[in-house]
Amino acid sequence: SAASGIAVQSTDSRRTNLPDICSPSQLSAELVLQLRKWCEQSQGDNVANSWLGLSQWAKSQPAIRESLVAALRSFTPLDKSGRLSPTSIQRLWPTPYVTSVSKLESYARCPFQHFASHALQLSLRPKQEVRAEQVGRLYHEILEQFVNELMETGRTLRELSPAQVAASLSRSCELIVPRFADAARLDAPVQRKLSWRSGHELPSAIEAQKTGVAQTGLSPIAVEKQFGFGGADALPAIALKLTGGRQVLIRGKIDRIDLLNLGDKTLATVFDYKRSIGKKLRLDEVYHGLALQLLAYLLVIRDHGNKLAATRIIPAGTFYLPLVAGLPRVDHPSDADDKKFNPQADLRPAGVFDFDWIDSLDPNYAEGSGTSVFRVRKNIKGELAYPNQSDAVPSGQLPLLLDHVRSKLTALAEDWLSGDVSVRPAHLGKDLPCTRCNYRAVCRFEHATRQTNALARMNNTEVLTAIAKGAENE
Repeated sequence: SAASGIAVQSTDSRRTNLPDICSPSQLSAELVLQLRKWCEQSQGDNVANSWLGLSQWAKSQPAIRESLVAALRSFTPLDKSGRLSPTSIQRLWPTPYVTSVSKLESYARCPFQHFASHALQLSLRPKQEVRAEQVGRLYHEILEQFVNELMETGRTLRELSPAQVAASLSRSCELIVPRFADAARLDAPVQRKLSWRSGHELPSAIEAQKTGVAQTGLSPIAVEKQFGFGGADALPAIALKLTGGRQVLIRGKIDRIDLLNLGDKTLATVFDYKRSIGKKLRLDEVYHGLALQLLAYLLVIRDHGNKLAATRIIPAGTFYLPLVAGLPRVDHPSDADDKKFNPQADLRPAGVFDFDWIDSLDPNYAEGSGTSVFRVRKNIKGELAYPNQSDAVPSGQLPLLLDHVRSKLTALAEDWLSGDVSVRPAHLGKDLPCTRCNYRAVCRFEHATRQTNALARMNNTEVLTAIAKGAENE
């Protein structure tokens, strides 16, 4: 029985996988679990009927009814139009309104996720372990030191020999790792592991940059460049004008800015270091507001590039720069000896850039063949080929993309400050933020209801067409 005073009910002796139930609360929890499985269609009707019958019986038992009713409240649909009061908004987010691109991306993924993280400031119980984001931050600091040393000496990466690259990287690791370990309170064995790990992973990334980006003529002029934080060296924030005369300032930090001088003008590119395998920028995620950071960085360059160079600055592109890559696949080991085999293909930059500048960015580019640096191809007419598989966008499209990013940031800021904190995860294709969300235990989102923010998958051409139509209608 689930509690004293309740008559024992017989069960099917053939059922051997029944859970251990020793209290009314355990019975209530199991009933809700089984009913949820039925709602999500992961359990057949025959099994569900037994649990439905048991739940009806449990409701008639005074010793169980209270705990069962409490457990069944988790099945009560939340008010999906949940909105904070003006007083709560003012207390949670007083003026001046300052945020970041990543926070607005979080809001686009799910308003409640943003609310739980940045208003309630809920967090997981800390563990004494080195998390992936900590390793990523360490690599950022090592590469910042590495690039700063290059700029201070006036050398470029392509001029360094392998021995010089190794020595410079070793100096950067020796300087940064102990300081990072002290700040994170890591013990000596963990520090040694981080030193070994960075010493084995980063050389491949540096070598890929040397044979790739470093051959383009682009030269780094700033690393970890702040915007919106004030100070003589920082760039201004992205200023979003909202209704009612309100203004939201977006601040952040750009991993690396490279310039290419073309005489009367200068091309600017942004690189964002990523310690994740196969990270790419999908334009449909940009369109829906789920991946705005890369292009927001380029928006800063467009608005305030005059602070970086004396000549006219033209935003040319923005890229993820991978720091790690998976093992390349080959049909046979001998294929690795082929001249066309590139073991560092997955370490190439991935993002979006203006096709007009491909010949300037990659002087070695040959018509009709893929560049070794960027993911792009030309057809026999010299036009962009395979636009839906390319990182390049046709002439005149990059400025429109930047305009769309500003509009999307503004729309998200309007929704954020309206107080909408509804549980409404963005559903793009098969992707749901719930699978990687830290707040699943508190949002009470029921997958069976499918009350998501359904977004359409789009290829590059469809995205650019939709943005162009939107620009015409404004």
